[in-house]
Amino acid sequence: MSHLPERKEKNCLNCGATLTDRYCQHCGQENLEPKESFWHLLSHFLEDLTHFDGKLFSTLKYLLFRPGFLTKEYINGRRASYLNPIRMYLFISAIYFLLMMSILPYQANKVIDQLNTPNKTKTKTVTLNDNVHITRKILDSLDTKTIASPKEFEPKTLAQYDSLQKTLALKDRDNGFERSLARKMFLLKDRSKTEGKKRMVELMMEKFAHSLPYLLFISVPLIALLFQLIYIRHKEFFYVSNIIFTLHYYCLYFLASAITLVLSTIGNFARPFSFLISFMSYAYLYIAMLNFYGQGWFKTLLKYFFILIFAFIIVGILFAVDLLFSVWTLA
Repeated sequence: MSHLPERKEKNCLNCGATLTDRYCQHCGQENLEPKESFWHLLSHFLEDLTHFDGKLFSTLKYLLFRPGFLTKEYINGRRASYLNPIRMYLFISAIYFLLMMSILPYQANKVIDQLNTPNKTKTKTVTLNDNVHITRKILDSLDTKTIASPKEFEPKTLAQYDSLQKTLALKDRDNGFERSLARKMFLLKDRSKTEGKKRMVELMMEKFAHSLPYLLFISVPLIALLFQLIYIRHKEFFYVSNIIFTLHYYCLYFLASAITLVLSTIGNFARPFSFLISFMSYAYLYIAMLNFYGQGWFKTLLKYFFILIFAFIIVGILFAVDLLFSVWTLA
């Protein structure tokens, strides 16, 4: 309840309903004088912030140490004591992606170092979310190859390609998609020569990282659909139940990924800790499935591997499409 004085008028300023109490029975707004001081505005902000923090920390405690518990509580209607799963997902994912963007220049420099390393060495390319390694193949191909052509003459520039297409019979010319792809590749090759590999890698990683939050959010209903399929005989679990379960797991995974992201900047000695945290995040999913869905350990284990395999396929396809789109928009 606010400390502002209550209005004498008995009409709701928000929806216009006639009031019978301090709070509107239709929209729930408190019937207060609309004018407030700066100090009241500040105190109201601090109250909301501490209330949010209190819920966040208590919710995180259950998220970390009681896999599947929060989803059970939500499905059973006990929700006021915990942070809303969508709100928690947005908050934790925002923190994670802000952290990732701050570490991105460091990761980009490591990728560039690998790009400058001769291919015959056995150094491993440092990747961003296991997809930036494709950068090397793309950029190397731009330096060493021309656009593939079944014709005797292989054009090395966009002008040569356009000239060649005009000399061919209509039936022998590339179709619209092939021409668009070839033009993009020539433009990308020219830009790579003009701006250099370093700038190209930075731009592509930035584009990929900026679209990553949307990509992962799109994957949530798809992963939830997998859970719906494998538990289709259990009528007590609705599709929304699986979405909530997936959101809670994503929150845990973002927290684990944030820690491993920070450890990646420390040095090679932190790799065992990163591996341990990653392993625990995957083991967490199995325990959460046991606790929430309530099946035996063997059936849950089979369904766990099914989820992992197809989830990796779904996310891998989304990542590949996003990465190719990032490269496409560079030209």
